[in-house]
Amino acid sequence: MIFRKTSLTVTEFFFRQTETFLIDTRGATDYDPAIPGSKPFYILDLMDNIEKFQTKYDAVMREKGTLLVCRKGDGTEMLRKRFSRKYQVMSLQGGMAAYLEFITRLLAEHPYEQPHIRDETMRLLLEKLTNRHTPFPIFRRIANRLLSSSPDPAIRQKGGHRN
Repeated sequence: MIFRKTSLTVTEFFFRQTETFLIDTRGATDYDPAIPGSKPFYILDLMDNIEKFQTKYDAVMREKGTLLVCRKGDGTEMLRKRFSRKYQVMSLQGGMAAYLEFITRLLAEHPYEQPHIRDETMRLLLEKLTNRHTPFPIFRRIANRLLSSSPDPAIRQKGGHRN
């Protein structure tokens, strides 16, 4: 029996250096803010059209692996099980709420080089970290900088063990 990991913490997600196929399963009113690179697909529509979806996204799901994101982390289990028959699929623990909490903490703890424009810099970084259209290399650069300067030694230490 092969054990597959079924979920990923936000911290683990932040340390991943490779791009993942992100599926945002929240309803239409929840789409903004979003994780950079995520594709919005309402979970009930996905469940009704799963074969069509798999046909269209088969190559990317195989190549990148898939991470499902919902509002609080508990709404994607049934979908993850359906996809996992064919793909490596995980759910983001805590969902978008945990993601927003984590990036807010990183931004608040960051030692800004120009403290007099701290609030504006935080706003701009938050904009990039919550916009699904932010390109992966920009997301990665911001994430790496925030992680490497975290005052939390557990986060900085983990930075040396990126996957």
